[in-house]
Amino acid sequence: MVRRICVNRVAVLLFFLCLLGLGATPRQAVAARSNSAATTISEYVTPAQAAQIFKLMAAQSDIPFKYPKDGCYARSHAMEQRILGLRIRPIKVWAFPLSTGESLVAKTPHDPRGYVTWSYHVAPCVRVRDSYGKIQAMVIDPSLFRQPVSVATWTAAMPSTRRRHAYVTCTRLNVAPTGPNGRQFHGSGYVPGDDPKEGIARNAQITLHTYKRLEQYTAWTYRR
Repeated sequence: MVRRICVNRVAVLLFFLCLLGLGATPRQAVAARSNSAATTISEYVTPAQAAQIFKLMAAQSDIPFKYPKDGCYARSHAMEQRILGLRIRPIKVWAFPLSTGESLVAKTPHDPRGYVTWSYHVAPCVRVRDSYGKIQAMVIDPSLFRQPVSVATWTAAMPSTRRRHAYVTCTRLNVAPTGPNGRQFHGSGYVPGDDPKEGIARNAQITLHTYKRLEQYTAWTYRR
């Protein structure tokens, strides 16, 4: 019992050292917090904690944030699982164009065109409670931003090809979103549709690996 308590204290300490930039890698921080004895999952975080979570997620070297062309579903899933590993419960925010024939358009320095187009976009959120008790969902999306942003700011970054605001909806984890037509998609909320046959975890792993290689190739091409 004494040994277990000591190990758990070290795990928690390692987690906070990483957040403060004092010696642990981002993966060590997530693993350390996951191995701690704490079982309570926080529904809310402070603004400072939200900033720390963003910094930690942005430092995940296996997530291809600099390949924003595709794979938001896998990036979001990976971040959600790692935020859960920090004993914090995230939610998801989805953006869709208002009608068929439209796409979302987001500016980015990580595409030769200077922008990418999406049929939808998804990212995790954390619910932030400030010192006055006000609660606001803040989006964790390093593919678009350098800090947590409000849902409104996130939405404004991806107008449609017809220059209209996207339709936006938030869901709990493992809940499929509702589209602009008011109908709920099939599946468990990994993508807006049926879950992949190979399983969500396997699909996310393959997607991240594939797009990480494309991210590295794209960066090499820009340097030429």
